[in-house]
Amino acid sequence: LDVDTGQQIPACFVGSATVTASPNNVAVANCGSTTTVTGNLVSGNTGSSGGIVFNAECDAAGSITGNTISSNVATGNGGGIYLSNSSSTVPVDGNSVSGNTATNGGGIYFDGSSPETLSGNFITNNTATATDDGGGIYICPTCAPAFSNNDIYGNKSGSSVANDVYDGIPAPNILLASNNFWGTTNASAIYRHIYDNHVNNSLGVFNFQPILTTTISLPDLVVVLASNPPATVQPGGAIGIADVVANAGGGSASASTTEVTVS
Repeated sequence: LDVDTGQQIPACFVGSATVTASPNNVAVANCGSTTTVTGNLVSGNTGSSGGIVFNAECDAAGSITGNTISSNVATGNGGGIYLSNSSSTVPVDGNSVSGNTATNGGGIYFDGSSPETLSGNFITNNTATATDDGGGIYICPTCAPAFSNNDIYGNKSGSSVANDVYDGIPAPNILLASNNFWGTTNASAIYRHIYDNHVNNSLGVFNFQPILTTTISLPDLVVVLASNPPATVQPGGAIGIADVVANAGGGSASASTTEVTVS
């Protein structure tokens, strides 16, 4: 799914796609418009970058909220989400990002000068194949995302080394990431899962204090799975879609009607 203009991408299933050229993976926000990606199940995709690619080349704004992003594989950066190049704040809120794999930033890769906000997300059990390069989150040297109220744990890099965050901002800068849950309340254990100044003194400090002592909760996510859509449709042609409503969240949400948007 390649999105070049501002629009909303709601309640879709995007899965089992193989993409070899970045940035045409699942969702691309390009020049000068606002694009929101919300309520989607994005799973089983393969590409050079990300299950969701938000590449705001002309400082476009937008948001990525309430999605389940799992089991995607990037041969480059950002297995779950890849974000870059926007001077506008891009909220990344209420997503479940788990089981994704990339060379760098298995869960989320922040690139460019991105001032994103990261709140209310589950970022767990992702893998960066490069050593110490952000199994959960990779933060580039010019990035400064704002962290709060996330679950970030169980991520790894290299040969199964626990690694939740790679903080690439240079010393002596400090990145504030307070009020997140790290799977433990033991500060020493949390330090061991973060690659920053305490490992490499050329990097800045990732300040994770204070911490949450219990896990956060995510809202339910109801998604529509479109089965066997046609590969091509001629102008004026018809599309037949059989949909199934499924609850991908942790609760008991349900829906009696669905809406399919084709663009």
